[in-house]
Amino acid sequence: MGMDMPETRYARSGDVMIAYQVLGEGPFDVVIAPSFISHVELQWEAAGWAALLRGIAEQARVLVFDKRGTGMSDRVAGTPTLEERSDDIRAVMDAAGSQCAALAGFMDGVPMSVVFAASHPDRVSVLVLCGGMARVLWAPDYLFGDTEREARKRARGDHGILPDPRG
Repeated sequence: MGMDMPETRYARSGDVMIAYQVLGEGPFDVVIAPSFISHVELQWEAAGWAALLRGIAEQARVLVFDKRGTGMSDRVAGTPTLEERSDDIRAVMDAAGSQCAALAGFMDGVPMSVVFAASHPDRVSVLVLCGGMARVLWAPDYLFGDTEREARKRARGDHGILPDPRG
């Protein structure tokens, strides 16, 4: 499908620079809110993901970005709020000249997409959510998550990544 890697650009969101790329020239825009790990340049080495982006770009103009603190975007101290992360979507859309877009959030890109859509309904034509979770750990009102003990065991795997604090 012969499309080269798009140029990496930067949008300012507050004091943070957000790395993004634009590909395709379709009649509408699609913004991809990435999962917990992203890198706008290295993503082109993942054949399946690159094929998905190129396929969407055959029908639309696609905006992909690295969330603050990940990939080629600026590093940040602490964990950004959902409002800060959703403002990164606005910054990328503004920098790319996108007034309204279909917004696709993947995994932990889901909450920031929901916040953006709720805060800026005039800028979102379609909201697509894939792989989001209400929470990760079990709670009395959320029976689908792991208990803390199960989560630690899963994180340790066979490699002992996280030590059990009880020894």
